[in-house]
Amino acid sequence: MANTTKTIQQILESDELTAYEVYRLLQAAVATINQVRAAELRPQMMYNYTRNGMIAKGKKGSGAVIRYTVTEAATFISKWTTKNLNTEVNILAPKQHKDHAMMQSMSRG
Repeated sequence: MANTTKTIQQILESDELTAYEVYRLLQAAVATINQVRAAELRPQMMYNYTRNGMIAKGKKGSGAVIRYTVTEAATFISKWTTKNLNTEVNILAPKQHKDHAMMQSMSRG
């Protein structure tokens, strides 16, 4: 069962992310750009993407087994938001930015 109690900060500080945690990061990133679109996102989408190997190249299978790094999740989120929202989102993981993790968005256009 997915851990729904972790904060976004705790997820960003994790060594491994589940498909559900990738969903939570994507939802948080999209919410900074478009609240309506964020409400439309569903966790099942990440499990489907995991099964089809669409989050990280070479990682294809069950969402219960596959784990991602923050870098893999950040790369996926950046590509997804650029394609679907025409806005690039960059996630700076805590190990890269010592004070705290941050999300930045830049409109393309």
